[in-house]
Amino acid sequence: MNNKNENYSENKDIIEIDSANVSENVSENEDDNSIPIQPPFPLSTGFSVFKPEIIGSSITNNKGNGKISVSVKTDPKTHLNVCATFDNFVPGDSNRFARTVALAVAEGSGKDFNPLCIYGGSGLGKTHLLNAIGNYALVKDSSLKVRYVTSEEFTNDFIDALRVPNESQNKISEFNRKYREVDFLLIDDIQFLGGKEATLEQFFHTFNALYQANKRIVIASDVAPKRLRGFESRLITRFESGLTVDIKPPDLETRIAILKMMASTNSVKIPAEVFDLIAERFTQNIRELEGALTRVTAVASLSNQPVSRVLAERALQDFFASDIEIRPTDIIGQVAKYFHLTFDEIVGRTRTKNVALSRQIAMYLAREMTSMSLVDIGEVFGGRDHTTVMHAYTRISDEMKQKQEIYNYVIDLTVRLKQHNAPDEDGKNSEENSEQNN
Repeated sequence: MNNKNENYSENKDIIEIDSANVSENVSENEDDNSIPIQPPFPLSTGFSVFKPEIIGSSITNNKGNGKISVSVKTDPKTHLNVCATFDNFVPGDSNRFARTVALAVAEGSGKDFNPLCIYGGSGLGKTHLLNAIGNYALVKDSSLKVRYVTSEEFTNDFIDALRVPNESQNKISEFNRKYREVDFLLIDDIQFLGGKEATLEQFFHTFNALYQANKRIVIASDVAPKRLRGFESRLITRFESGLTVDIKPPDLETRIAILKMMASTNSVKIPAEVFDLIAERFTQNIRELEGALTRVTAVASLSNQPVSRVLAERALQDFFASDIEIRPTDIIGQVAKYFHLTFDEIVGRTRTKNVALSRQIAMYLAREMTSMSLVDIGEVFGGRDHTTVMHAYTRISDEMKQKQEIYNYVIDLTVRLKQHNAPDEDGKNSEENSEQNN
């Protein structure tokens, strides 16, 4: 069977833009003739640095440094985070072109940018841009049908549609209506569809249906389309037929701007030298900025002191140290100890709720804190398949955004692992010292 859509052109120019090369010209594309962006929403920066998805999280500082308040408003119909807008996306040379293109798509003027593929490392603002596109499109035209979805949600919906044999045809029809009868489909973390043949086949036909109907498709991935693994070439060429833009880690000025926006949005008083300190030391992963500022304000609040450079240096002394080597066995051991389990329970086959959650958190940390592949991590965890590791990583990532308890577990364990493996003045970590003392 020939799956090629006759109305679909695979001969479009493939344009991959390096934002660093065009950033000086981007401002020409942004003028004062556009309609006003959405009214301001609660905290949400360009890099979602303070986990705006977490509900009801706050730190109050009795010294007048304000309150760090984190909230989310998710539209139940579109699944959009309405807090993520273009107004509160912090622009810089690393992301300005991607923002400009995303705005053009949301306005309806970027007709040739279909599909739009946004790629870059974790935590750089891809999800924010996807949500901003949907929110802005609805501001312009509230009658539009917009749907934001992660690849895992798309997969789960498809599996659910197949689960009941007697109703599968009706369920598939319902699934198709859900994803094909929309004006904007915004799909996040597309890389996690890799290797899922049945789901990819369904997504292929969904993509073609939307494209043929001139609907907008925006895709986010951690790598460029040509580097996606487990995807057939027919999908890769469709992704590349529109416009591909990247987001890079922010430069120093942008990192400072992100920190200042978080502080100003929450009326938190932080000296400029503290912004400089954090921005200079945490350069690659935006989650490091998040963790650093959260740590500093938490220490200030709990110790009833104003935020200062001295306090910040003390608070960050052992936090996210970049030169500490973390082994997967260290992670498993710390997680087991933290949740009062044994090493064997974490890597074993026990599936009780407490053990399963602990195991998934350990897998998440192994993915975040080591350079190991999904396959290698699976081997360490009792020879599990890489898809199990991927599922654990995705689940914990999602739950960190929704459950303060899970978020606290991960942050606390991250700090403990850094402290446990940090070398002392003699160059030995705490484990080596313990063995020597025994």
